[in-house]
Amino acid sequence: MKRYGARGFTLPTVVIVSVLMFGALALAVQMVAVSSSSLKGIYVTQLAREAAESGARRAESCLRENSMSVTWTEAKPLKPNTDCSGNVLTELDAYLMNNGGHRALFAVNASTHAEGIQVQVQGIVEQLNTSSGTVINTFSQSLKAEVRQEPVHATSISSGLHQVCVVLSGNTWCNGGNQYGQMGNGRVESLAEKVYLQPERVAREEGLLRGRTDKIVVSGMQAACTVTTDSEIYCWGRSGYGYLGLGNAPSPPNPQTKPAKVLKPVGMTGEVTAIAMGWDATCAVSGGDVWCWGRNHYGQVGDGTTTHRYVPVRVSTIGTHAGRPVTNIASHPYAGSFCAVAGGDAYCWGRNTYGQLGDNTTTNRYTPVAVLKQSGRLAGKTVTKVINVAATRTQDGAIDTPDGTGGSCTPSSRSCYVQSHSCALTSDGQMYCWGSNQYGQMGQGTWSLTNQLVPIRVLGALDGKVVRDIASSYYTPCALTTEADTGDRLYCWGGNQHGAGGLGHTNVCNNNSICSPTPVVMQTPGLQGRYITSINAGVNRMCALADGVSYCTGLNTHAQLGDGTLTSRSVPTEAKVFRKYQPVFMF
Repeated sequence: MKRYGARGFTLPTVVIVSVLMFGALALAVQMVAVSSSSLKGIYVTQLAREAAESGARRAESCLRENSMSVTWTEAKPLKPNTDCSGNVLTELDAYLMNNGGHRALFAVNASTHAEGIQVQVQGIVEQLNTSSGTVINTFSQSLKAEVRQEPVHATSISSGLHQVCVVLSGNTWCNGGNQYGQMGNGRVESLAEKVYLQPERVAREEGLLRGRTDKIVVSGMQAACTVTTDSEIYCWGRSGYGYLGLGNAPSPPNPQTKPAKVLKPVGMTGEVTAIAMGWDATCAVSGGDVWCWGRNHYGQVGDGTTTHRYVPVRVSTIGTHAGRPVTNIASHPYAGSFCAVAGGDAYCWGRNTYGQLGDNTTTNRYTPVAVLKQSGRLAGKTVTKVINVAATRTQDGAIDTPDGTGGSCTPSSRSCYVQSHSCALTSDGQMYCWGSNQYGQMGQGTWSLTNQLVPIRVLGALDGKVVRDIASSYYTPCALTTEADTGDRLYCWGGNQHGAGGLGHTNVCNNNSICSPTPVVMQTPGLQGRYITSINAGVNRMCALADGVSYCTGLNTHAQLGDGTLTSRSVPTEAKVFRKYQPVFMF
């Protein structure tokens, strides 16, 4: 056989090797093709999976926004370009991704059962002919999620003029009227147009509330503010006189329809632990100091002037800087004054027409003054909480005159509807009040046109009992006690207009039993047997937080009670709209 060189191969050997090399090359080419196909399969499978997960998160968002109710249907499923009811919003955003070669979308259905909701999601990827754009192949991934309904407890709730706001699982929700944007949802609607029976989550936008956790909410006169865990303050709603602390005071007071950050000055760096809203004025406790802004006709900003302030200014005479750290602050819609607890004593400032500052005068004060202590009254006592209700008005939401003086009525007439009073809770569980007693707010068993200019202890049914929380609507103070035989017990007295005292009727104090503390009706199902965490009050209504659920009584013309109706109540009624549920997805 002929050889090709001393070290060469015979021809058959070359042929065999060539064949083997070609086979290996063909196998390699086949493996590359298989690998490419496999990679493409992995790619589209991952796309479909991600599309399905996007659909599940969209379903979670819709359930959160609609009180755990499924708002879409099988005929109108959730898709990338639909709202939560399955209505198509636009054809332009029909796909999560559309790169000319592939496009991805999802479709979500759901069914309810005894333990929760089952969400069925189909993630779909369509492979396209790059020249014609027609679909040549479809890939899909199915995903099922069990949504369990775990209750979320309300951690902060505040009742204002026409709205109630609450912090649920770190987010602020409001319901009621929205005529000044106080829902914080980006809209303004007259009371004739829209009243929110269901709570609306306050807008959470990038750079503002998005990604933050809310801890305290306060609701005022057609406005509200929330404090986040990083001690920033965001406000929205009625903006007159610098009420929102945004550096301006538009006239007329243009609505701020979404939360905006309060412009905190240099020095306001401490943790924000409390906040209160009065009549176009707001105060917050930061690092133990009080900072106020807004309307200042009566000195309620507390800086020694009557100049309106559009950003926070530090209150003088009390606070950490003055050696009297502040732990609590209070006001009320339409109130031209504030009260605070500083170093265990009560201090008040602002309007004092009816002695609501407790310094034995009726002189307005432009800086905080100490509430007078007398033997047998506040002398020797440590104050832990104050409430301040100061206004003169005729009906819910209507002031007689712009300065709140009552117009043609005079303080000598009970028709003036004077509610101006303040109260303090002491560390030994006693309650003291001062100011107007026109509707028996002092809890002494009678009413009087004579103002109480210094604190007096509330007697009657509270005598000998330990009070652990206090609140007051315009005319109706309330106290929460813990008693050995009955457990938690609520007492209210005074005006009781619109059933704000929860006494089962709308009678007012007229030298009868409700001029002194009277047990609140513990409606069943209701507060009976529940641990009451705290109580708070708004305009002609009172609320109690019990086992993480809010129970409210009183005026409800703007859905302020949160029970999903416009029906006023004379007994505590569960605010079901605030008994939210946290959807927990189990993939």
